[in-house]
Amino acid sequence: MEQPMHPDVIWHTPSTDEHGSMPLGNGEVGVNLWTEHGRDLCAYVTRTDAWDENQRLCKLARLRIRLPAGSFAADAPFVQRLDLACATVRIRTGDFSIDAWVDAAHPVLRLAISGREAFPIAVSVELWRCARTIRDNDEIFAFARHEAPFETVSEHADDILTPAGAAIAWCHHNRESMWANNLELQHLGDWARTHADEDPLLHRTFGALVDGEGLIRSGPLALSGAGHTRYTVALSSACVRCDHAADLLPIMERQHAALPTYAAAEAPHVAWWQAFWARSWIRVSGDAAAEAVSRGYALQRYLFACAGRGRYPIKFNGSLFTVSGISDGFVSPDGTKQRRDWGPDWRRWGGCYWFQNTRLAYWPMIMSGDTEMAEPLFRMYQDCLPLARARTAAHHGTPGVVMPETITIWGTWGNVDYGYPDDRAAWLAGKPRRGDYHPPSGPDDRHAICGYLRRHFSGALELVALGLDLYATSGDQAFLSDRVLPLAREYLAFYRAYYQRRGPDGKLLLWPSQSLETWQDATDPLPEIAALRWVIGGLLALPAGTLGAAESADWSVWLAELPELPTRLHGERFLIPAKSYDLNLNCENPELYAVFPFRFYGVGKPGLDVGRATWKRRLNQQSAESWIKGGWFQDPIQAAMLGLGQEAKRLVTLNATTSDTGSRFPAFWGPNFDWVPDQDHGGVLMLALQRMVMQAEAGRIDLLPAWPVGWNVDFRLHAPGQRVVTGEFSEGAWQRLEISGEADQVVERHAPQSP
Repeated sequence: MEQPMHPDVIWHTPSTDEHGSMPLGNGEVGVNLWTEHGRDLCAYVTRTDAWDENQRLCKLARLRIRLPAGSFAADAPFVQRLDLACATVRIRTGDFSIDAWVDAAHPVLRLAISGREAFPIAVSVELWRCARTIRDNDEIFAFARHEAPFETVSEHADDILTPAGAAIAWCHHNRESMWANNLELQHLGDWARTHADEDPLLHRTFGALVDGEGLIRSGPLALSGAGHTRYTVALSSACVRCDHAADLLPIMERQHAALPTYAAAEAPHVAWWQAFWARSWIRVSGDAAAEAVSRGYALQRYLFACAGRGRYPIKFNGSLFTVSGISDGFVSPDGTKQRRDWGPDWRRWGGCYWFQNTRLAYWPMIMSGDTEMAEPLFRMYQDCLPLARARTAAHHGTPGVVMPETITIWGTWGNVDYGYPDDRAAWLAGKPRRGDYHPPSGPDDRHAICGYLRRHFSGALELVALGLDLYATSGDQAFLSDRVLPLAREYLAFYRAYYQRRGPDGKLLLWPSQSLETWQDATDPLPEIAALRWVIGGLLALPAGTLGAAESADWSVWLAELPELPTRLHGERFLIPAKSYDLNLNCENPELYAVFPFRFYGVGKPGLDVGRATWKRRLNQQSAESWIKGGWFQDPIQAAMLGLGQEAKRLVTLNATTSDTGSRFPAFWGPNFDWVPDQDHGGVLMLALQRMVMQAEAGRIDLLPAWPVGWNVDFRLHAPGQRVVTGEFSEGAWQRLEISGEADQVVERHAPQSP
């Protein structure tokens, strides 16, 4: 099988600080690697499960390797390459050769440093967390308790450990936890008391151990070496629940002792990455924009692979690759640019997961064949079910589960979204804050007070839709049975009980409701109707015997009772956000959710003209001139789904060429709505490009449905039915096309579109 060329990132000058870092990772451990001071090699290291007592996703530490003065002199030969084929950063100077990689099979950062002659080296670990009280509310914004009605949040110091032999070690031990406070606030105090042993933060302990060939311990967090021409350094990390910080040390020592040597680990590491790159690619050429899009696609897929195989899902607001402070590209609410340094543990929007943002890392994994990386996402939501049932009963008095749009890692609202006592008291008294529109239904109303999120429930159903597509492509029956169906049954049970009213036409009436975050007073919102129709229809289409007879019959009746997608006729028919809607407080286009993620309108489907008319009338539009230039905004995806090739080209090019001005790495996008590197921005780019190349449903494949004239493409993508499509289109003609299992497919080859 032909392998795609990799768009390696190559720099010919050293960096000066962490904003000039390159990313490395193995799916669980992430690293930012950079040079500074003309002689230092530095790295931030973190893990997907390094949650502190306040539910911040933290760095483990900063590793510093000091070489002789002038090793990275500005006027000396220097090449730094991110070798994508094997996920390795290679630095070559006149005197030194350095390779750094995160072992694909073990939680360890490995470095090999060789010189022409014997040289001294100093390895140190730098910690910044100390026992302190945080009073700056902007800094507190990084916590799940941001905007708390109290002045301070506590941060605890890291612990230095003393391993045997020539090694150094440290950890962060959560001696406290915000979990019980969070549950108490949300009328779940009884659960906190009876399930105290389930607190996911208390006693969580994360840290690392470092040693290396040719090194001796020279301080509590320092190693050194002299008289050698080659050194290897290994930093291995762990995260477990321990009663005491010191309990982590023997665990890390045993783990570290069992690691294979640098030489023995290298071949399996390279093999994993070779298999990863071989299973999927899209390579575009034809002009400079095509090259930028091709590079952006590959680099974003690499970033997902670096962070997508850990215990928790990918964080949309920076993933594992945030760095110190605020980048130069951040624009404050008053419109001015600012640069403040709150340390490398800070990220805008903090530690909670927003579904609208998180999902955009996972939709592209279906066609790229990276379906195993969706496991952390579904596992987190499934782990939340027991507490979520109790929360749903306490807040809504219904069976089943409703999942907030924004959740903690244990499945509750973030405190500020649910409402602190003073805020809730004001809301109950009819004095809402901005965005807190709906009045309470009674004196003890337990709904969240945040108007943007209070009845924004459809993300849970989109998770099921994502799972159904993953199953359709992978054919993984266990994933369907163990992950997707349990979530679907719980979420649908809530909807079945929550919306009981009927309209004059006898159909179910979805009210009170809202249409995403944007239209906060809505009746029969399109995203909710589209989600229910798409998910129930998808479940009923599963192979015979997958569902029970009773639930299949009940869902069939329910499907017939749902209202139709709301439309309006004004010269032409188009979709609208809801049957009725008011109070616009955000910039989404909810009506286009019937194009993506719920694909009722698009290429090869009835009503394409309705979808395109809706696109033309959309209220919020992404462009180089608009303040909307990427992030989670879905214009590129929806343009591709509607077969608008030139619009899709313009928009994916905008995404591919709009990165953070304060970061050197070209795929550190943002900050946009969120933070750097913005994973939504790259996810949208990937998904839009995939749908420009191919759109596939069960029984039908459309090739180049939104492809512009002048662009060539070489690709390998995955389709429903465990099919793989490999093709090359160049110079206006198909050079190669292979579709596994093509016999029972309708395959439509579309012509590229002229401007």
